[in-house]
Amino acid sequence: MSNIKRIKTLLNDPISVFEARTANLLKKLGIETALDLLFHLPSGTLYRHKADCVSALKIGDYNTICLRIDEYVQPHWGKRGAQPFRIYCSDKDGDGLTLVFFNARMQYIESQFPLNQTRAISGRVEKYKGKIQIAHPDKAAPAHLLDKLCGVDVLYPLTAGLNNGTIQRCIAQLLKQLGCIWDLEDWFDEKTLKEYELSGWYESLLAVHAPKFEQDLNISTSKARLRLALDELVTRGKKVEQNRLQRQSASGAVIPPSTILRRDFFQTRPDLILTQGQTDALKDIDQDLSAHYPALRLVQGDVGCGKTLVAFLAMLSSVEAGYQCALLAPTEVLAKQHFETIVNLCGFGGLTIALLTASNNSKAVYAKIKDGITNIVVGTHALLEEKVVFKKLGLIVIDEQHRFGVDQRESLRKRNEQASVIYLSATPIPRTLLMVYDGSVDISEIHDKPKDRLSVMTSVLPLDKLPLLIDRVHKLLASGDQIYWVCPLVEESEKLDLAAAKSRFEYLKTQLDGFNVGLIHGKQKDKNQTMLSFKNGSIRLLVSTTVIEVGIDVPNASLMVIEHAERFGLAQLHQLRGRVGRGSKQSHCVLLYQPPLSDTAHRRLKVIQKNSDGFVIAHEDLHIRHGGDVLGIKQSGVPEFKTCSLKEACSLAKLVRSIAHRVKDNLILN
Repeated sequence: MSNIKRIKTLLNDPISVFEARTANLLKKLGIETALDLLFHLPSGTLYRHKADCVSALKIGDYNTICLRIDEYVQPHWGKRGAQPFRIYCSDKDGDGLTLVFFNARMQYIESQFPLNQTRAISGRVEKYKGKIQIAHPDKAAPAHLLDKLCGVDVLYPLTAGLNNGTIQRCIAQLLKQLGCIWDLEDWFDEKTLKEYELSGWYESLLAVHAPKFEQDLNISTSKARLRLALDELVTRGKKVEQNRLQRQSASGAVIPPSTILRRDFFQTRPDLILTQGQTDALKDIDQDLSAHYPALRLVQGDVGCGKTLVAFLAMLSSVEAGYQCALLAPTEVLAKQHFETIVNLCGFGGLTIALLTASNNSKAVYAKIKDGITNIVVGTHALLEEKVVFKKLGLIVIDEQHRFGVDQRESLRKRNEQASVIYLSATPIPRTLLMVYDGSVDISEIHDKPKDRLSVMTSVLPLDKLPLLIDRVHKLLASGDQIYWVCPLVEESEKLDLAAAKSRFEYLKTQLDGFNVGLIHGKQKDKNQTMLSFKNGSIRLLVSTTVIEVGIDVPNASLMVIEHAERFGLAQLHQLRGRVGRGSKQSHCVLLYQPPLSDTAHRRLKVIQKNSDGFVIAHEDLHIRHGGDVLGIKQSGVPEFKTCSLKEACSLAKLVRSIAHRVKDNLILN
């Protein structure tokens, strides 16, 4: 057997080489092979000071000292309840120190701290009632091994029943076995190793698991930790790149930029001038669609920046090239709005547009799509059904893509593999953002603000300030403004102490007598009519659930109240806030919360209060929720980075891309 095979065999061995109880506990940490164990990296370090005598001990820190075991004091009941097991010890000068144990087994005590012997003992030193003690010392050894218990000690992530010493011993045993057969040439080229002052892979493992200095575990200061992180990220990046190359090797619809249809469109709309952001995004899309493979691009920009218009101009290219287009929206209200917008934009002639929803799904609609008569189909989830068959689909546009699951977003594309996909989003979900970092999705950002559009001012208020808010609402309504009021539930819940839309609706009707207060939620049959009544001004204040997260533009709405805002995600909060600020007047968003707030909820509300840029908010959401699994279907949760945090992985993305092409096929991690 070659040396490479022996090494790979060792690293892929199951951890059953350790005793069964230890192996089962390691599996709880996701450790099933030797390689998993080597990449179970320390989460921190502590420094164990060496002390010659009790008077030299550093209180509050970990210390190592030689002590004589003088006396056992059995646990007993005192005035304050059960007293712990104590061991009285003394140093070379006769000064005393007490070791304290709760629920310790006598067999363990006698083996580790035998009476009348001197032992090297290490643990956190503290003072209790003026006396120096160590509660549950975590290390003990014969006195001549004192120096081995001093210095930097690594700490590993643990699980119940598994202690730090056990993991240390398992890793030390494995590193020793690996060292006996390790003689591979490094897969990082010499230039890369020298340029970034990196050591070899095995040497980096040794340095990380046995650092000489406490700071050596940070990627910013530890070349060993950086080396292992680059190994993992380059390997991961190569897998993502393989997926990307596979996509680029697929045969896609080749769609050159539109000339005739766009010319005709702009002739009928001389007042419409694209912003620089729109122009740049359209240029990116034109380049994508002209390629031989299916494109995958995210167009990100704040609400009202003109993403839909950019997508429409891309659709004109697709139609002019002889292909059909599909625009997928998460709600029927938004789908109808897009349909009406596109019908109006297509007034220059010739194009056939269809609306496909749960309530508008006649056989005639399906037939025209299948026969290719319909050029552009705007629809909801009804578009995802297998009975929807396109004759020649070239472009899929998914609006508010965070409202769809991964499988949902992929289902239409998988049935029409030559079609390119454009995501539109004001706030990308963390998984999409991570895909952007990894290069799986291309991105175009539209930063331009619409003309005469003011940023929405956001404030955070506790629910006990509700009476003051009602006074403000009354004044706004009296001045002619309209208001959204969003609640997290439709009806009162016995399990959740949250505001319900129905009860809040009844309360506001009594408080705002003389003004028409409306109610809308997902269970209503007439919600479209309610939204139209709000749009035309007959309803002045609209109490709602998140059904209005995406919906009809109401320029006269100047205040958004979000009740129990701590229960909403950042993407939802940003989308809801985007319902106001669509006119020329200054608009406000009030985030009502029920104290006390958790740390995560407090962080979310601060992020949304201080930021209006959806991409910045998405970055923060990524750090709070993490990004899920790019190679799988999870939308959030911690991705399986073993060597670094998600934030560190993002900061290293540029470096990883720059060195990936220099790295040989990774013989160990692949």
